[in-house]
Amino acid sequence: MKNLILPLLLLALAGCASVAPNADPIEVRAEQSISVAADTMDLFIALEYDHQLLIEDKAPEVHQFAEWLRTYIPYPGAPSGQLQRGLVFIQQATDARRTYKALRTIENQNKLTAALAALEQVLNSIQSHLLSAQALTKPGPLTAPAPGLKF
Repeated sequence: MKNLILPLLLLALAGCASVAPNADPIEVRAEQSISVAADTMDLFIALEYDHQLLIEDKAPEVHQFAEWLRTYIPYPGAPSGQLQRGLVFIQQATDARRTYKALRTIENQNKLTAALAALEQVLNSIQSHLLSAQALTKPGPLTAPAPGLKF
């Protein structure tokens, strides 16, 4: 649970933080959202990987979701022409943010909004699966030794 607090805190603070006077709030919020999503995704993928056997056994849906995020899919902007699915959502939002920054039109704003909405939907799933994974991997309470046993 401790590992989940930082991304959620960053998300909350990002939503409350003020935007510099000359900054475009849409672009700033997009940067914050992309950053939080990337950090949360990294946290989930690392936790699932570190405890893969346990999670695959006790919560196969969490493992399947992690595998879904890790699966390579076509992405024209990638050097190899492919990216992991989770990174595609981040890259699409990043590309849309860069396009909007270069040319602030309503069309580009709408594309950025759509990319961020897709990223948010994936982030919600990641957070749900992350909670499930953390519940399985957190250490349990320490138990006292049985009476009569000597250590």
